[in-house]
Amino acid sequence: MSATSVNEIIDNFGSKTKFYDQYSRIQKLSGQMLLERIPDLNFQRVLDLGCGTGFFIPNLQELARQVTCLDASEQMIGFVKAHYPTVDTILGNFDDLDNYVKSNYDLIVSNYSLQWSQNLPKLFASIPRCSTKKAMFAFAFPVEGSLSELKQAFRAIGEDGFINEFYTEAQVKQYLADAKLNNYSVSVTTETVRLVYPGVLDVLRSISKVGAYTNTNEKREHRLSKKIIRDLVQYTQKNSEKANVFNISWKICFIIGTRV
Repeated sequence: MSATSVNEIIDNFGSKTKFYDQYSRIQKLSGQMLLERIPDLNFQRVLDLGCGTGFFIPNLQELARQVTCLDASEQMIGFVKAHYPTVDTILGNFDDLDNYVKSNYDLIVSNYSLQWSQNLPKLFASIPRCSTKKAMFAFAFPVEGSLSELKQAFRAIGEDGFINEFYTEAQVKQYLADAKLNNYSVSVTTETVRLVYPGVLDVLRSISKVGAYTNTNEKREHRLSKKIIRDLVQYTQKNSEKANVFNISWKICFIIGTRV
């Protein structure tokens, strides 16, 4: 992905800061599922990668004495500073973790952010250098198999490339192996979550309102037009088993690593 695309991703998320908590339905659910996988071990310092608005800061403060939030968006970091003044913040890209994080943490978390990483092996390899000797990390992000219903609907009307490609579970496992986390016990699991929306337009709106609309799919030939959206709505309404119902699946990958 080009630097322009990376900056576009950052700008798009930043521009939706004020709407994020209202529309981040799957992000909140994923975060709760991730928190359930983290034991209460009286952590001293936690680092949140791609913190966004910091919605889960209160939960992280229950797990650790000090919370540090990292995000590449100035608007998101500004929001965190304004609403959580006791939290430390770092403005930076998690793909360049070594350039921004100079301290050691005993818990590193990330929820629904790492799907945007342009170099997962590099990010994974940076974890030990930011961790204490008895640290753990806990990540959750969507992988291939997510938004399959939306992808199928686009293809049915003759359009392709409007849904970004996600990392596959196999790729994630390979990247963890490439990172050579030999001193960690790492588990990788996936869970599929299905959300119900009144219609496909509501799905598109929820994606747009959190800023997750940067298209990085090389298959896309043109921009999403009003005509394509109209055709998509007509197709889904005609082929829906129930009126005013559109199901969306998210395949969430959970990575839990514990230093041994």
